Amino acid sequence: MDTGRTDARAVEAAAPGARGALSDVAERRATEGRVVAALPGVRVHLDRQLPYLLVYRRRPGDDDASATALVRGEASYLILESARPGEDVRALIRNIVAGGAQEFGAFLLVELWAGETGSREYRVQGPREEGSDTVAALADAIRRMRGAAVASDVVVESTTERHPPGLPHLLSPRDARDLACLSLGLEVPPVWRGEEGETYPVFLRTFKRAFSRALRQGIHTFISVQTTAGIEDYRMLGPTHIEPLTLATDAELAAIEESYAFLLLVSPVNEDEAWQEFRSAGAQRAPEFK
Repeated sequence: MDTGRTDARAVEAAAPGARGALSDVAERRATEGRVVAALPGVRVHLDRQLPYLLVYRRRPGDDDASATALVRGEASYLILESARPGEDVRALIRNIVAGGAQEFGAFLLVELWAGETGSREYRVQGPREEGSDTVAALADAIRRMRGAAVASDVVVESTTERHPPGLPHLLSPRDARDLACLSLGLEVPPVWRGEEGETYPVFLRTFKRAFSRALRQGIHTFISVQTTAGIEDYRMLGPTHIEPLTLATDAELAAIEESYAFLLLVSPVNEDEAWQEFRSAGAQRAPEFK
């Protein structure tokens, strides 16, 4: 299978009755390659068939939409609108995991969430022995992050609790084991957020680039060691499609740019006259440009 193909058809859905219901997302992923769907309770973005899935779920009182940047921009992720998703969403996750494990021999499920405001510590949660090389690679990659090294402490925890505190499993450790899935939890300190909860968007972009690189490096270790995907470099884990909204935004910006002559607006058109006036005044008065 060519995991880097770019001609897969996309499934776009935005309503409960739209093509791409939760019950058949995993099947369409297997047959059509790419599924991008806004479905009831979940945003699905599966760029192509890959042996991993990132999950972010909104929690009670979580009004910081910027935290979804932890997964947005990656090639394979779900954003859950509820902290306690229904059985249909949990079944979707199991189906994606099962299909990926069958295709590639193993599968990686990583749930990410933002820590408390003011936190400066990453927490990587996983099993004691299974996947230890992946956990170590992810932790090392985070420690080496450049350009966003506000938080440098990385704590590795051997635990069955691989999800935000106080919430249930999306996939139980037993189910993960039965499905040949390595399940990890990753708490990320919200260094892009101020003490009052305000978001610093410029820093968030810098952080996202560095964090995405570290995340993909850790994922690539799992893919190289545990799967048959044959992905040779972590840089191959990025998305391969440009979203329609991005293309539409680019077209609007291009239209704005073409609506006026920027260089003409910032360049004087009376250089000769201004120079003559400047010389006539004995170089004592600043020229007036038009």
